[in-house]
Amino acid sequence: MGLLDWASAALIGVALLFFIAGTLGLLRLPDPASRLHVLTKADNLGLLVLVLGLLASAPSLLYGTKLILVWASGASGGRKGPPDRQAEPVRRWGGAVVSHVLVVLDLLLCGTLVALALSALTSPEPRRGVILFIAFGLLLALVWARLRAPDVAIAEAAIGAGVAGALLLSASRRAERRRFPGGSNPDTRGGS
Repeated sequence: MGLLDWASAALIGVALLFFIAGTLGLLRLPDPASRLHVLTKADNLGLLVLVLGLLASAPSLLYGTKLILVWASGASGGRKGPPDRQAEPVRRWGGAVVSHVLVVLDLLLCGTLVALALSALTSPEPRRGVILFIAFGLLLALVWARLRAPDVAIAEAAIGAGVAGALLLSASRRAERRRFPGGSNPDTRGGS
Protein backbone atom coordinates (compact mmCIF):
# COMPACT_ATOMS: atom_id res chain seq x y z
CA MET A 1 0.00 0.00 0.00
CA GLY A 2 1.27 3.40 -0.98
CA LEU A 3 1.02 6.69 0.86
CA LEU A 4 -2.10 7.67 -1.09
CA ASP A 5 -3.83 4.44 -0.05
CA TRP A 6 -2.97 5.06 3.61
CA ALA A 7 -4.30 8.63 3.39
CA SER A 8 -7.50 7.34 1.78
CA ALA A 9 -7.96 4.72 4.52
CA ALA A 10 -7.29 7.31 7.26
CA LEU A 11 -9.86 9.73 5.82
CA ILE A 12 -12.44 6.97 5.52
CA GLY A 13 -11.77 6.08 9.18
CA VAL A 14 -12.28 9.72 10.22
CA ALA A 15 -15.56 9.75 8.24
CA LEU A 16 -16.67 6.69 10.18
CA LEU A 17 -15.98 8.57 13.44
CA PHE A 18 -18.18 11.46 12.25
CA PHE A 19 -21.00 9.03 11.45
CA ILE A 20 -20.66 7.40 14.88
CA ALA A 21 -20.69 10.83 16.58
CA GLY A 22 -23.85 11.80 14.69
CA THR A 23 -25.53 8.56 15.70
CA LEU A 24 -24.58 9.08 19.34
CA GLY A 25 -26.00 12.62 19.18
CA LEU A 26 -29.21 11.23 17.71
CA LEU A 27 -29.52 8.78 20.57
CA ARG A 28 -28.41 11.05 23.43
CA LEU A 29 -29.74 14.57 22.85
CA PRO A 30 -33.02 15.52 24.52
CA ASP A 31 -35.13 17.24 21.85
CA PRO A 32 -35.82 16.44 18.16
CA ALA A 33 -34.43 19.74 16.83
CA SER A 34 -31.05 19.17 18.52
CA ARG A 35 -30.97 15.56 17.35
CA LEU A 36 -31.62 16.52 13.73
CA HIS A 37 -29.12 19.37 13.90
CA VAL A 38 -26.22 17.28 15.19
CA LEU A 39 -27.08 14.41 12.87
CA THR A 40 -27.12 16.55 9.72
CA LYS A 41 -23.90 18.37 10.67
CA ALA A 42 -22.02 15.17 11.53
CA ASP A 43 -23.33 13.35 8.45
CA ASN A 44 -22.44 16.22 6.10
CA LEU A 45 -18.92 16.47 7.50
CA GLY A 46 -18.57 12.69 7.50
CA LEU A 47 -19.71 12.52 3.89
CA LEU A 48 -17.23 15.27 2.95
CA VAL A 49 -14.33 13.45 4.60
CA LEU A 50 -15.47 10.17 3.02
CA VAL A 51 -15.57 11.77 -0.43
CA LEU A 52 -12.08 13.23 0.15
CA GLY A 53 -10.86 9.76 1.11
CA LEU A 54 -12.38 8.25 -2.01
CA LEU A 55 -11.00 11.08 -4.16
CA ALA A 56 -7.50 10.08 -3.10
CA SER A 57 -7.98 6.79 -4.94
CA ALA A 58 -10.25 8.03 -7.77
CA PRO A 59 -9.39 6.30 -11.05
CA SER A 60 -10.42 9.25 -13.25
CA LEU A 61 -11.44 12.91 -13.22
CA LEU A 62 -15.03 11.97 -14.13
CA TYR A 63 -15.22 9.63 -11.13
CA GLY A 64 -13.91 12.37 -8.85
CA THR A 65 -16.41 14.87 -10.24
CA LYS A 66 -19.26 12.43 -9.56
CA LEU A 67 -18.05 12.00 -5.98
CA ILE A 68 -18.05 15.77 -5.43
CA LEU A 69 -21.57 16.02 -6.90
CA VAL A 70 -22.76 13.28 -4.54
CA TRP A 71 -21.38 15.21 -1.57
CA ALA A 72 -22.89 18.50 -2.79
CA SER A 73 -26.33 16.94 -3.27
CA GLY A 74 -26.21 15.30 0.17
CA ALA A 75 -24.98 18.45 1.90
CA SER A 76 -27.73 20.61 0.44
CA GLY A 77 -30.49 18.26 1.61
CA GLY A 78 -29.85 18.26 5.35
CA ARG A 79 -31.26 21.36 7.00
CA LYS A 80 -32.66 21.87 10.43
CA GLY A 81 -36.44 21.57 10.53
CA PRO A 82 -38.87 24.26 11.65
CA PRO A 83 -38.68 25.57 15.22
CA ASP A 84 -40.50 23.67 17.92
CA ARG A 85 -44.13 24.60 18.33
CA GLN A 86 -46.36 24.04 21.28
CA ALA A 87 -47.83 20.56 21.34
CA GLU A 88 -51.15 20.40 19.57
CA PRO A 89 -54.09 19.27 21.64
CA VAL A 90 -55.32 15.76 21.06
CA ARG A 91 -58.33 15.85 18.77
CA ARG A 92 -61.05 13.24 18.87
CA TRP A 93 -62.15 11.68 15.60
CA GLY A 94 -65.08 9.31 15.58
CA GLY A 95 -64.45 8.37 19.22
CA ALA A 96 -60.82 7.31 18.54
CA VAL A 97 -57.89 9.42 19.57
CA VAL A 98 -56.09 10.78 16.51
CA SER A 99 -52.68 10.47 18.14
CA HIS A 100 -53.06 6.67 18.31
CA VAL A 101 -53.85 6.53 14.60
CA LEU A 102 -50.78 8.64 13.88
CA VAL A 103 -48.60 6.40 16.05
CA VAL A 104 -49.77 3.40 14.04
CA LEU A 105 -49.05 5.31 10.81
CA ASP A 106 -45.55 6.19 12.06
CA LEU A 107 -44.87 2.56 13.01
CA LEU A 108 -46.04 1.41 9.58
CA LEU A 109 -43.80 4.00 7.92
CA CYS A 110 -40.79 2.87 9.96
CA GLY A 111 -41.43 -0.79 9.27
CA THR A 112 -41.88 -0.16 5.56
CA LEU A 113 -38.69 1.92 5.45
CA VAL A 114 -36.70 -0.87 7.06
CA ALA A 115 -38.23 -3.48 4.73
CA LEU A 116 -37.51 -1.33 1.65
CA ALA A 117 -33.94 -0.68 2.77
CA LEU A 118 -33.24 -4.37 3.35
CA SER A 119 -34.89 -5.30 0.05
CA ALA A 120 -32.87 -2.70 -1.86
CA LEU A 121 -29.60 -3.80 -0.24
CA THR A 122 -30.15 -7.52 -0.75
CA SER A 123 -31.66 -7.39 -4.24
CA PRO A 124 -29.74 -9.62 -6.65
CA GLU A 125 -30.76 -7.48 -9.64
CA PRO A 126 -29.26 -3.97 -9.72
CA ARG A 127 -32.26 -2.44 -11.54
CA ARG A 128 -34.71 -3.80 -8.96
CA GLY A 129 -32.46 -2.53 -6.16
CA VAL A 130 -32.44 0.96 -7.69
CA ILE A 131 -36.23 1.01 -8.02
CA LEU A 132 -36.53 -0.03 -4.37
CA PHE A 133 -34.04 2.72 -3.47
CA ILE A 134 -36.24 5.29 -5.25
CA ALA A 135 -39.31 4.01 -3.39
CA PHE A 136 -37.31 4.26 -0.16
CA GLY A 137 -36.42 7.90 -0.94
CA LEU A 138 -40.04 8.81 -1.64
CA LEU A 139 -41.23 7.15 1.56
CA LEU A 140 -38.45 8.89 3.49
CA ALA A 141 -39.72 12.20 2.09
CA LEU A 142 -43.12 11.33 3.55
CA VAL A 143 -41.45 10.66 6.92
CA TRP A 144 -39.77 14.09 6.81
CA ALA A 145 -43.15 15.65 6.04
CA ARG A 146 -44.60 13.84 9.09
CA LEU A 147 -41.76 15.34 11.16
CA ARG A 148 -42.86 18.82 10.00
CA ALA A 149 -39.75 19.44 7.93
CA PRO A 150 -41.21 20.18 4.48
CA ASP A 151 -37.97 21.64 3.14
CA VAL A 152 -36.07 18.46 3.95
CA ALA A 153 -38.95 16.36 2.56
CA ILE A 154 -38.84 18.23 -0.76
CA ALA A 155 -35.05 17.96 -0.92
CA GLU A 156 -35.21 14.22 -0.18
CA ALA A 157 -37.84 13.64 -2.86
CA ALA A 158 -36.05 15.74 -5.45
CA ILE A 159 -32.44 14.80 -4.73
CA GLY A 160 -32.61 11.47 -2.92
CA ALA A 161 -35.30 9.81 -5.00
CA GLY A 162 -35.29 11.95 -8.15
CA VAL A 163 -31.75 12.90 -9.12
CA ALA A 164 -29.93 10.07 -7.37
CA GLY A 165 -32.52 7.56 -8.60
CA ALA A 166 -32.16 8.72 -12.20
CA LEU A 167 -28.35 8.55 -11.98
CA LEU A 168 -28.47 5.07 -10.46
CA LEU A 169 -30.96 3.84 -13.08
CA SER A 170 -28.70 5.17 -15.82
CA ALA A 171 -25.67 3.52 -14.25
CA SER A 172 -27.45 0.18 -13.85
CA ARG A 173 -28.58 0.34 -17.48
CA ARG A 174 -25.00 0.99 -18.62
CA ALA A 175 -23.66 -1.78 -16.42
CA GLU A 176 -26.26 -4.14 -17.86
CA ARG A 177 -25.17 -3.25 -21.42
CA ARG A 178 -21.52 -3.87 -20.55
CA ARG A 179 -22.31 -7.15 -18.87
CA PHE A 180 -24.52 -8.46 -21.67
CA PRO A 181 -23.40 -6.82 -24.95
CA GLY A 182 -25.81 -7.03 -27.87
CA GLY A 183 -28.89 -7.43 -25.68
CA SER A 184 -28.10 -11.05 -24.73
CA ASN A 185 -29.33 -10.72 -21.15
CA PRO A 186 -31.03 -14.05 -20.32
CA ASP A 187 -33.43 -12.30 -17.91
CA THR A 188 -34.94 -10.04 -20.59
CA ARG A 189 -34.95 -12.40 -23.62
CA GLY A 190 -38.21 -13.92 -24.72
CA GLY A 191 -40.00 -16.20 -22.29
CA SER A 192 -43.12 -15.48 -20.31
